[in-house]
Amino acid sequence: MTPKSDAGTAQVGHDAQTSPTTAPDGSLAGSPTSAVADVANNDAGGVRVVPPSLPALDPNSLDAAVTVASDAAVTGTADAAVVGSADGTAPVAPPTLNAPAWAAQLLGRYAIQSFAFQEVGNVVTRVQEIRLTEISQVGDTLQLTSNLCKHLEVNRTGTLTVVAPAYLAPRRELVAFDGDTFSTTQLDVAVGYDATLPSDCAGKVGQRVPKRAFQTWIKGTDCACVESGPPTSDDCRVLDPEHDQQAGVTNHAAFLTGPADVYAVVDRFSSLVAGVAQSDGRHRGQVLWRERFYQLGCSLTECFDLSDEAKGCATVRNPVQFVPLDRLEQPTLGWTCELVLARVAELFPGAAPATPTSCP
Repeated sequence: MTPKSDAGTAQVGHDAQTSPTTAPDGSLAGSPTSAVADVANNDAGGVRVVPPSLPALDPNSLDAAVTVASDAAVTGTADAAVVGSADGTAPVAPPTLNAPAWAAQLLGRYAIQSFAFQEVGNVVTRVQEIRLTEISQVGDTLQLTSNLCKHLEVNRTGTLTVVAPAYLAPRRELVAFDGDTFSTTQLDVAVGYDATLPSDCAGKVGQRVPKRAFQTWIKGTDCACVESGPPTSDDCRVLDPEHDQQAGVTNHAAFLTGPADVYAVVDRFSSLVAGVAQSDGRHRGQVLWRERFYQLGCSLTECFDLSDEAKGCATVRNPVQFVPLDRLEQPTLGWTCELVLARVAELFPGAAPATPTSCP
């Protein structure tokens, strides 16, 4: 992102994955603070973010977080496929998996770390993500469902971090196969806003309707019913996943000129390509990076506009690593983002890839 300003401070990257969720009361495992404090295995200069006061969540376990989105949002999930026979008394087998025989090696739970490089103007940004992931059969194919544990972007001007990844909805990707490799396609492109109009906007595109109760950042009493195009802060589609009364996803930016919170939504088209299944479960692949960032506001009176469409560097520079959690000793309370981040150096040994001066 290149700031649209002459102040001489370039931008850092951007992202997050969201949808409307209401966090139940309970303790937070994989807390926003722990999810951004660990910059080990990356840049020693990463910034520890102190998030705003947020409501508590149940422990962010893979079992608790992934199941909801998978069954609620996808037609023909694995659970739906085995509910019962026609008379409702006996289970039936799921559909035959339409995939190579080796694809069965992909089934299971993983910690995934990815690095991607993007260029805007003459600034290259390194994007690191760590996710808790499950690959399961959905209908006759496989689906990858992930919960974001950490999103950190670093370039020569500063850093940008998703403040509270535990509040973001799971990301779903369909798995496809080509010979001996696999790839994914995003099912959930819209991040921080609804992909479709809310019900109050039915038949009222181009008009204004009463805003939703959580849209407290909108001045006045109504919001705009916009069906397509770049979201704006008064767009009825914009959400508040962290419940911090700010539009879209809250990111913390630490520029050379000082810190700021940036509120934004994202269209995320990035996917995994050139995936190679390994018999030990440590699969690998590359990230095909593409996203569009829409800045809706920031915590400063005047703020750089970071809105842009990022160009991804060649995928060969963007590694993805899988660690099979089912094959490791299981923690007493199961795997959580907090635990994965605490053990990141053990799970993903080795240094982060060096940032190139420009993208080929």
